[in-house]
Amino acid sequence: WAKILINMGYWDPLSSHFPYDRELPPAGLSSWTKLRLGWIAAEQVALVQPGETATVRLEPLSAPQAGTKVIKIPLTETSYYLVENRQPLGADANLPSQGVLVLYADDKVEECRHGKTPVRIMDANPEAPNMMEAAFDIGKKAVYIDALNNIAIVLVKKDGLVYEVLVTTPDQVKNQ
Repeated sequence: WAKILINMGYWDPLSSHFPYDRELPPAGLSSWTKLRLGWIAAEQVALVQPGETATVRLEPLSAPQAGTKVIKIPLTETSYYLVENRQPLGADANLPSQGVLVLYADDKVEECRHGKTPVRIMDANPEAPNMMEAAFDIGKKAVYIDALNNIAIVLVKKDGLVYEVLVTTPDQVKNQ
């Protein structure tokens, strides 16, 4: 189990191969998988460049309504962050927890081998086993900082199932 749950845990069935609750179907696909399959329209992706500051209303990834489903923050020509809102509804009824996932992707990596992976979750609570509490959430851990790439992702508020997410720089977070 430990070997198959290290990159995406139960958050993407193509990673875990097992559902979190075996009485239910597995969780829906991650934004990384959906983007690769062409299942997220370009107008549903908010592109934020490193160093920029932007506030985005992030709809649940599995919700049927229109709106922004993913935030993409490019780092290099092939590596980037994806930010997605995972809520227990629709295809995502079987999640280990809920909130905002931050994924790091590198398209140079073709498959999981030799300790490398094309996508992995930035775990909000690495103390919890198998990425069970990997999602960021208000009232828990609401800030992700990558000082090396000058990126901060801040959950500002939650309105129903929609998050207001601030993408900015770490120095701006410290000044709030």
